Amino acid sequence: MNYILQRFLAVIVTSFFFLSLAEAPKPKYSYVYNEDVEGYELQTKWLVEVSQKGLEIEGFNTIAKTFIACASDYALEKFIYKTNTGNFQYVLQRDGDTLHVEGNPEGKKKVKSHEIGETPWLQEFGFGLRSFLESDEKNYKFCIVNPKDLGVVKMLAMKKKIETITVNDKEFKAQRIYVTLQGWKKAFWKADVWYDAESHDLLLYKANQGPNTPFTIVTLLSKQMFDLPVAK
Repeated sequence: MNYILQRFLAVIVTSFFFLSLAEAPKPKYSYVYNEDVEGYELQTKWLVEVSQKGLEIEGFNTIAKTFIACASDYALEKFIYKTNTGNFQYVLQRDGDTLHVEGNPEGKKKVKSHEIGETPWLQEFGFGLRSFLESDEKNYKFCIVNPKDLGVVKMLAMKKKIETITVNDKEFKAQRIYVTLQGWKKAFWKADVWYDAESHDLLLYKANQGPNTPFTIVTLLSKQMFDLPVAK
């Protein structure tokens, strides 16, 4: 698994409940995550705005900005990533069974379209697995776009046991999820991800970047909620 794909697999945000009343204030959530790659640390702040149409999510750190749009059932609709220097970016958008991708891997502009049928598309593990976490299913197949070549990678998530874990000196009951590639490629990469068993917030992510590569650990540092006034 290449470094770029691994870093984007670690792009994570957390989950929450939707408001059911049309006149209620729109909730906005703020999350801060820390990514540690064998001593190199990067903190990312995520702002998540909820409406009856779905979610709008913005992520910021010292390297890049990310924008994510999801439907009300957490189905990913659009994903934009752009470095702060502007030297690397990609835009992904789903239109029915077709996934349109555009980016400049290796400094060259590429435009592709992938027919993915009804296969769920994920680009992060914070929201993308929410429907799986809420279901009784034990396994979940999905696809993800590799930012290095804009190709589609088939992946598999599997529920493991509920565990008690400690994150920033606080204990949580957490659902452990094992994520890997489908088929023979599963030998080359895997990740363990823990979600709060009640809120389904992503708490902890652990994975390497492929054989003999650095180990990445992502942890939730903080979570806040505040309301936005409803537009008239």
